[in-house]
Parts: sequence; C-alpha cells; structure tokens
Amino acid sequence: MGSIITQTAIELVEGIIRTIEENGLSNIGRTAETLFGNIVKGTLKLLSSAVSEMDNAVLAAKKERKLDGLTVKERNVPRTFTTKLGDLHYSRTYFSQKDGGNIYLVDHLIGVEANERLSKELCAEFVQMASEMSMQKAAKSSGDLVSRQTVNNKILAMKEPVAEMERVKNTPSELHIFADEDHVHLRPKKSAIVPLITVTEGMDTSNDKRHKTIAPVHFQGFGMSNDAFIEDVVAAIYERYDIDRVKNVFIHADGGRWIGKLGALMPNAVFVMDGFHLKKYFKKLFTLEGAGHYAGVVKNAIRSNDLEVFVKYCDAIDEK
Repeated sequence: MGSIITQTAIELVEGIIRTIEENGLSNIGRTAETLFGNIVKGTLKLLSSAVSEMDNAVLAAKKERKLDGLTVKERNVPRTFTTKLGDLHYSRTYFSQKDGGNIYLVDHLIGVEANERLSKELCAEFVQMASEMSMQKAAKSSGDLVSRQTVNNKILAMKEPVAEMERVKNTPSELHIFADEDHVHLRPKKSAIVPLITVTEGMDTSNDKRHKTIAPVHFQGFGMSNDAFIEDVVAAIYERYDIDRVKNVFIHADGGRWIGKLGALMPNAVFVMDGFHLKKYFKKLFTLEGAGHYAGVVKNAIRSNDLEVFVKYCDAIDEK
C-alpha cells in the first residue's frame, strides 16, 4: 500500500479542514452533517485506492503469478459494490488460470463473490430490519439503494446461517432475540419462507430520534429445517456469550410455532410481541365494529401487563 492511498488520505484530511474553515462552527450540527457526507465519500475513495494498490501489487508479482499459473487476460475491468457507506467503485484485473478457468483475483482477496452486488454487512442490516418491519420498509430504510426484491434476493444469497462467532469479553445481563420469517419470491410462481433471527444486547436510546440495537448478530435459515436453524442459532449464542451470566432472554416475535423451540432452549426466556407485529394485530383488532372505543384501555392493559383487563375488554369486543 503506497502513494495512491497516502495521497487520498491527505486529500480527505485537507477536505475536512477546508469544510470546517468554510462552514465555521456557528452551526455545528450542519457542519457535522456536511463533514459526515464528505468523510463517507472520502472513505469510499480511500477504499477504492486501496483496492487499486492491491491489484497493482498482484500485477507486479510476476514470478509468484507464474508459479500459480495466472496470466493477465484483461486489465482495468470496472466493478461497483454496494456497502453500508454507499457504492464502492473500483477496477481490477481479470486473470486466466492454468486449469482453463478465469478469476478476478482482487475480488477474491477482498471477499467479494462473483455475482455479489451488496456487502454481507448491508444484507445483515436488511435481515435486522426485516425482523422489525416489512421488507418494503427495509428497502426504503436503505436510502433507496435497493428494491424490495433485491432485499429478498440477498437474504436468499446468504447461505451461511451465521458467520464464525467471536467470544465477547463482557456478557450482558440480558439478551434480546428478534425472530420472524419472510415470504420471499424466487423464480416465477415459486416462493419460500425464510426464518430470520437477530440477537442483540439491548437497545441504545441515547438518540431520541433514532434508537438502534447494540451489537446485533444476524441469522437466516434459508434451505434449513426450522429445528436445525434454531439449533445453529442457539449454539452460536452459547459460543458468543457466557449464558450463566445472562439473567433474562427476551424473545421478540409474532408467536409463530417454530419460535417456541428457541425459547425452550434458552434459559430465562420471556416471549414478547415485537412492535411491528403488535401494531399489525392492533390494526386488525380495532377495525372491528365497535372495537375502536376500547383501543386505549386495551393498549394500557398491555403496557401494564394486566391480563385480566385485557381479556375483559377483548371479550367485550367479541360480544359486539
């Protein structure tokens, strides 16, 4: 890694200084917003430079390439790869292999697969969103980088249920598990139900306008039986955390039967109706004739965990 990266980094820092000088600090919120946009663009440019440096290093290593049976077929082939920061544009070299195949070696070195357009981290964010909202809203939350169908397709493309788990140093006292499933369209007239699970260490509410989950880990079970998927998820949780230190495991779900086994395998598990499905069922309930009058008292009963009041007024709705 050399001059290209260094020059790009210098330009990024100079741009930050210039933005502060031009915008000043009298409206630091607006200055911060401008800086954030510039830093994102600069970071993408820095990554692009790093990939170019790597490609140049591979080209320069002629002896090593010869030993590996790699010969240059085409240079400067462009590619766009979408990350959580946005579109990463870079060029790379296409090599012929001695066995008759071809390969973009740099794509392999940076972990980008042949037909992969979105990063696995971005896909993981979609999986988390899909556990909390509809696929359409998940796509919109990406800043319209992708369509609903792309979200569906990329979830299907994530063949591994979860990446290798790293053991955390400090196990939290509680874990939150968001479980759901999505109806995903495949080829024409075909579809599949994909189970989705996100495990987090709670919710960061420091920003009143945008809450976010803490240390989320994402799982999807396309092509697996529900039992096998859940067993993989539980095994990964035990690998990541010291479960003996976890006092409560809250499972946010819609009450699907397949999720029941998850609770059976986790200690101190409590099932919680997640916000997305709760609103969905509220809408169904309170559009019934005469039910709207009971909306406030039913919601208050749920908030206060008062089952007796909840049943009483649901029965009243049922009588109408």
